[in-house]
Amino acid sequence: MTNALIIFDKSTNFLQVFEPNQNQMTKLRPLNDQMITGSYTAVVLKEYLYVLFGNKKVYRINVHEEHSTWIEMKETNSDHGKRLSATVYKNSIFVVGNNVMEHFNHLENSWKQVQCDNEIIRDCAVVELDRFIYVIAGLDNKQKIMKDVKKYSPLDNSWSKVSSMNTARQTPAAIVFREQIFVAGGYLGDALSSLEYFSPHSDTWTNLACMTIPRDEFRLSVVGNELYAVGDRGTPHSAEKYNFDLNLWDEIDFPDIIIMSTATVAITMPV
Repeated sequence: MTNALIIFDKSTNFLQVFEPNQNQMTKLRPLNDQMITGSYTAVVLKEYLYVLFGNKKVYRINVHEEHSTWIEMKETNSDHGKRLSATVYKNSIFVVGNNVMEHFNHLENSWKQVQCDNEIIRDCAVVELDRFIYVIAGLDNKQKIMKDVKKYSPLDNSWSKVSSMNTARQTPAAIVFREQIFVAGGYLGDALSSLEYFSPHSDTWTNLACMTIPRDEFRLSVVGNELYAVGDRGTPHSAEKYNFDLNLWDEIDFPDIIIMSTATVAITMPV
């Protein structure tokens, strides 16, 4: 079970580890030069933290090794843009953006493009649940913000649709928790604060309590049994935690850090 958040902090140019149980922030590793100025997302695969840039660059680091450093990996085949999104399925990383999906085999350090037909996958969120890669909302080719949700099966290389969300969203955040997909925030004329979740068994979306502030270009993460919203394009020191029992959000303030909003990840750190 995850017990900490890894935050990319542009005020110190370090990875910071936030442990909610201790309410403690600890410096972990320095960022490399490209991470200080670039736009990117991050995922955890095995013992490695991977950082993926829209300009094809990919780096990884073993956060459990005391003296580990960033290693440059094979570049993605396509430019996925500044608002790329990524998720992990088995031993692969799936990355989407600019209407292209590709997956990374970490054993071979290689990328392969996924057949997308006419699927629109831009400025969207992406998660894995029950062997499917879900591509959530985003922007269509006519610049219309969508609420469509589709899923890709890596097993048979096929696409299908599920029920649309209640709210259209560009650049939302999404996470899987308790076998459901939670989606929050994003942009629809203005930044959004709403939260909803998808039950694959009933193919339905249900609204929950709104976040304390609207958030755009941020991350949802799960630590233990708690859901966190971290960062925001307009308030890069902000975070909050969702209380499932009370259906409300509690603010968390990190006044001394500047969060790279789309790269926060949950991880299991040694106790």
